[in-house]
This record gives sequence, C-alpha cells and structure tokens, in this order.
Amino acid sequence: MKKQKLGVNKQKLLIICGPTATGKTDLAIKLAKKFNGEIVSADSRQVYKGMDIGTGKDLSVNSRFQVLQRSHLGKNQGATLTKKFQIGYYLVNDIPIWGLDIVNPDYQFNVGEYSKIAQKIIIDIWQREKLPIIVGGTGLYIKSLLEPMEYTVIPPNKKLRKILVHDDVTILRKKLEKLDKKRLEDMNNSDRNNPRRLIRAIEIAEYLKTHKNYHFNNIYHCSGNKNSLLLVGLTAGKKILFKRIEQRIKKRLKQGIIREIKKLVKMGYGWNLPAMSGLGYKEFKPYFEKKQKLAEVIKKWQTDEQNYAKKQLVWFLKMPAVWFDITVPDFYTVVEKRICNFLQKA
Repeated sequence: MKKQKLGVNKQKLLIICGPTATGKTDLAIKLAKKFNGEIVSADSRQVYKGMDIGTGKDLSVNSRFQVLQRSHLGKNQGATLTKKFQIGYYLVNDIPIWGLDIVNPDYQFNVGEYSKIAQKIIIDIWQREKLPIIVGGTGLYIKSLLEPMEYTVIPPNKKLRKILVHDDVTILRKKLEKLDKKRLEDMNNSDRNNPRRLIRAIEIAEYLKTHKNYHFNNIYHCSGNKNSLLLVGLTAGKKILFKRIEQRIKKRLKQGIIREIKKLVKMGYGWNLPAMSGLGYKEFKPYFEKKQKLAEVIKKWQTDEQNYAKKQLVWFLKMPAVWFDITVPDFYTVVEKRICNFLQKA
C-alpha cells in the first residue's frame, strides 16, 4: 500500500476517540499505514510498565521498546524528561505506538505530564513529515492537547499534601479562600466538596504565590486553524458495544490477566496505588483476598466497563468530533475518505 506523504509545512493532527471497545487502535493502525502516520496513545493506564493485558496494549512477545533520542525533545528538555520518564515507542504491525510504558505502576502520573510529553512527540513526528494520530479513551488527556490547561503542568507538592490531607473540606476551603478567593468561587459544588480537588487548588495557589512570572506556553498550535485538526469519534449501539466489551474481557482472561496481576502484587505494587485502581485490576482485589469468586469478579468487571463506556460517550459528545458508527458496512471506506479530504485542505 502506497503511503501518502505529509509535507512538513502541513502540521495536521488526527485524533481518534470514543468509548472503550470500539476498535480505535485497530482503525488507527490501518490509517497510519495508509497515510504515513504514527500513533500516540491517549490512555491513562497504558503509561504504566508491566500493566499490559488489563490495559489492552496488545503487544507481541517480541516487541522491543525504542527510546526517543533526547536531542529530539528540544534544548534543555530532553535530559529532564528522559531522566524522569521512559519515552519511546513499540512497533505494532510496523507502526510506532508512542506513550506506552512511561512510568512504573507506583508513580502518580498526571495529565500535565502527559500533555508535555505528548506534545513533544507530536512535534517529533511532524519534523519527520509524518501524521501524528492520537488514539485513546481518556478524555482529559485528549482535552489537554486541544485546550490551554496551563495549571496541569504545575508539579505536585508532596510536603504540602502530607499536611493538608488531615484537614476536612471546611478547613481546606478557608485556606484556599485566603490564598485565592476567586479560584474557590469558580469551583463547582462537586469540586468544593472534594478534598483532593481542594488540595490541588491550594497547591496551585501556593505555587503561583512564589512564581509570580509563571506562564505556560502550549506547544500545540493547531487548534488555531480549523483545517489542521480532525477529531474522529467512534460509536456503536448499546447492545453491540456491550457485546464487544464482553468479548474483550474474555480475551483478556484468556491472555492471562490474573497472572499479570499476581506478578504486579508480588513485585510490591499495592491495591492502594492509582495504577491499580484502573478497570480490569481493581475488580480482582476481593478475588485475591479470597472474598469473592472469579465469576463475581468478572461480572463486576463487565458492569464497570459498561458504565465507563457510557461516561466516555457523554464526555466525548461534548467535543467537536465527526462521529462514525463502526457497525456500518462501509465504515472504514467512509472514514478514509473523510481523512483524505482533511489532509488535502490547506
């Protein structure tokens, strides 16, 4: 298949989003082969090393991680990023997939770190005259590439968190009000009653108090040109989607998800870690503690995945996506034609 070359002056970005089990990665691989592209994962669980089956990385046994050279990340940033994170790609059907295995499961990875890394990768792909294809179901990760989210890159203050974690929401609100009254007033009711959100807001306010000249430059500028970005949403009817979720769970059980979790626990990764709170992992805690049978765990896992798919759809429907039903017979042909038109526009 002849690949369509993307000129370096055409900094296009393709995003494929939608609920879980809609075949986003499979579609992205086909499109990457057709349009000379590379994939960047937007999945908050696939960033963790050793969590492969439960997160659906679908890597072959012989897959080898290729590290991105520091020089490609820009002056003074390559050393910082590669010291803290593992940045590179795996080849899947000869297509590079970036954004996998960035950190160990005991690291609390955040959206600000994702945005910073993903934007560097996007620029590297552009410089090699290829098409970056963002693929995933973590809506906040995708949103971080499309809208200014400057405060997400402010680093966590662990010392401050240890102090604040013992305060109730009333005390936290008073502390935030003293630091930044407007920030408190702008928070919705849910956030005002969420200790974690309040602590983060205090953390940001404290940071800005000592960094008065702080300004975040968003590397991605495509959002300024309506012809430079295409957001493709994949969907399916409820019955079809739930059936696909059921089939995928069966596949992951067959692949050895229980062995994977057992290995992670043996390595010392506890159930309290954010990484272990993901779907396909947290449901197995009562099973390993001999409090639930496997059948109960699988049923709970399936229900959780279904509920998550519904939440994802609500989130993504708020984005300016072009939606495609994956059950339509000529689905791929229609998507391919739409992307051809997108790439030809100046």
